[in-house]
Amino acid sequence: KFDTFNHTLLKGDKVIPLTESQYKLLDILIKNRERIVSYKEIENFVWADKVMSSDALRSLIRDVRKLVGKEKIENISKCGYRIHLYG
Repeated sequence: KFDTFNHTLLKGDKVIPLTESQYKLLDILIKNRERIVSYKEIENFVWADKVMSSDALRSLIRDVRKLVGKEKIENISKCGYRIHLYG
């Protein structure tokens, strides 16, 4: 469960605090769960006006996948990412 008020993730009975970047990534993916969110959209939302390398996004995705489960965040090659909330 994603807690937008406390910026945490509830996994079983564990409360996992999220970094600002992790929170923003989950926020944009969950709010747009019906579609693919482009790499550029994610970068702009998470890091605003900062110029970040594509490695930064891949690293962030890897870290969040460890928290929610690898299968929950799908990479759509050359497009972006989509989250799967069920299953």
